[in-house]
Amino acid sequence: MYRKDTVACKNPIDLAVYITFFPQLLTGPLVSYTEFCEEFKSRKIDRDIFYKSFERFAIGLIKVVLIARNLSHVSDNIFMVTTYGNTSIPVPVLVSWLGAATCTLQFYYEFTGFSDMSIGLCGLLGFECKENYDHPLLATSITSFCAKFNISLRLWFEKYAFKKSSAKDIPNEDQQVSKIALIWLLTGLWFGSGWNYLWWAVIIITALVLEMIMQIKDQSDKMLQRHIYVLSFSVFFMLLLRFDSADQMRVFLSYMFGLGGNSFYSSRFVMFISEYKLTMASSLVCILLSSTPFKSFMEHAVSEKERNRMISLNYLLIIALYFFSLVALTRGYYKPRFFLNL
Repeated sequence: MYRKDTVACKNPIDLAVYITFFPQLLTGPLVSYTEFCEEFKSRKIDRDIFYKSFERFAIGLIKVVLIARNLSHVSDNIFMVTTYGNTSIPVPVLVSWLGAATCTLQFYYEFTGFSDMSIGLCGLLGFECKENYDHPLLATSITSFCAKFNISLRLWFEKYAFKKSSAKDIPNEDQQVSKIALIWLLTGLWFGSGWNYLWWAVIIITALVLEMIMQIKDQSDKMLQRHIYVLSFSVFFMLLLRFDSADQMRVFLSYMFGLGGNSFYSSRFVMFISEYKLTMASSLVCILLSSTPFKSFMEHAVSEKERNRMISLNYLLIIALYFFSLVALTRGYYKPRFFLNL
């Protein structure tokens, strides 16, 4: 209102609905009032919108309950060894990387799952929310990865931390660096106040500035190397959000690179694989079936008749997994890292 980008809401009910729409801001996309106010006058819902919204909500619940929660059993047990400073029996390198990988996938499916649930619920009520995650793991540069991750939060900070610039204004490198630094420092403080969140922000800022200086952008060449590069970064992007203190971060990272007096391999690795093989296998199957490359492959590999049959089977599978997720919720308590408890 101070910048005259919007006018004051005259209807107290509309304003109350907007303020209370997300009971906890971290559980859904951050939608500004200027984007939301028009929806009050022109909400639309029909059979197709209802089905698509329910499907979106169901997919989000499946991601959180059947993928993220299953993977949390593995990562939590591995991280528990270092949480209380137990350095007498160091975690082997392979076990620490198993914990890092499962933690990365757990957080990714928590973030995207809750976003899907929020967007689905909005659709069921006749509101349309923009996408909050644009397949960041398929990015081929760190800049693209960060731009595709938690889009609404980044745009929220851009909107409120910077003045609205005109199309004629072209920011110089110093302004770009300042913008990157402020946005990601605010994002780090948004997730938590510990030193590890500050280090998380500093690492991201450094990577983004280096890519800007070296002019690294999304390109179609050397795709495999670029995906490995981004996926390696994504592990540490998610992993550093897992720790409660800088000491935990330092100990676990030292184990990952064999700097904590730990071995490369031990029977613990086989024990974790054996104990959680069904959990990890079922999670990987769900990840594969929901992945964009698999969907793209199926669309081009089968005929139109077979594709329609696959779509019908996909709907039946989603419904079955949705009800299985509801049953799973009644059998256990799950505390997501950054969201409301299930």
